[in-house]
Amino acid sequence: MNIRNRWISAGVIVSLLISGITLLTTERTTLMANPTPPPTDFMQRLQERIDKLDRRISELATFDATQYSRVVRKMSSFEIVSATTTGITGLPTTPVDVVVATITVPEGYTTALVQSSVLIGLRNTATGGWGNLWIQSRIQDDVDGPLINPVEGGQFGSGNLTQVKILTGLTGGDIITVAAQAAFFSTHDITRATVNASATFLK
Repeated sequence: MNIRNRWISAGVIVSLLISGITLLTTERTTLMANPTPPPTDFMQRLQERIDKLDRRISELATFDATQYSRVVRKMSSFEIVSATTTGITGLPTTPVDVVVATITVPEGYTTALVQSSVLIGLRNTATGGWGNLWIQSRIQDDVDGPLINPVEGGQFGSGNLTQVKILTGLTGGDIITVAAQAAFFSTHDITRATVNASATFLK
């Protein structure tokens, strides 16, 4: 049994336990909420509820091979790949790629839901005034933004931008490029740029 199948088996067992515990808790609460009946009737009702719980657990345990295979097929129909790139660099006054992350399309997948998170931070070294931090996110040729954050002279500033895009017509081995784009319109230092990319591939 491979790792994926072991994970599914563990998930099934946990689900059975949670369902059983939930039902037992419900039955216990119901019993405690009712006025105390005569001892004989109370024991009879308690036995009925125990029998009911036993039947429910037995039903939950009948996770047969067909259901198991269906779950395995469903889980194997997608794959998630992520990548992160961080760099320290000066920024130009025109937005350009400052850090780039790439993801390779796995074999057998044609569609991807791609997400990016771009974070840029720096210190404005000007003695006064403000400078605009310009942030964009790029997935392939699609650019999202800009997010413009003013940074006061002598102070630190940052900004975060996210982007989501669906790519279709992919083939195994294709390269998906995700980039953080930025510019700053003043003197600056201590620049840090990060792009986090994640792609969920679908068949």
